[in-house]
Amino acid sequence: MNPAAFVNKELQRTAKRMTTRMIEAAQRLGIGVTGSLISSIKAYVRGEVLELHFNRSGRFKDMGVGRGVSLSEVKALSKKPKRFYSKAAYSEVGILIRNLSSRYVDEAVSEMKKLNGLQIQV
Repeated sequence: MNPAAFVNKELQRTAKRMTTRMIEAAQRLGIGVTGSLISSIKAYVRGEVLELHFNRSGRFKDMGVGRGVSLSEVKALSKKPKRFYSKAAYSEVGILIRNLSSRYVDEAVSEMKKLNGLQIQV
């Protein structure tokens, strides 16, 4: 598989896992009782770019702000952030980086093994 196809395939997998985890977290945390936030969670892969879209209100829920509560007031009011987005998204980015790195290292070793007279032990 060529590198661009591999990256696209990994991004597709990541997009699916990310949206699933975000929806599950939102439901578990009781976010979006009307369903509009959960139904707005979408991920698109365009070439080598993953775009994540959801209602702006979800970002406020994730930070624990909104409806007259600023970020500086969150601790004072003991309002807790409901991290449905940030945990899922950033952990999936980490998994994506590991998967891509591992693939490129494996590919580099494979190419080096093809060189005449070069011995590599892995």
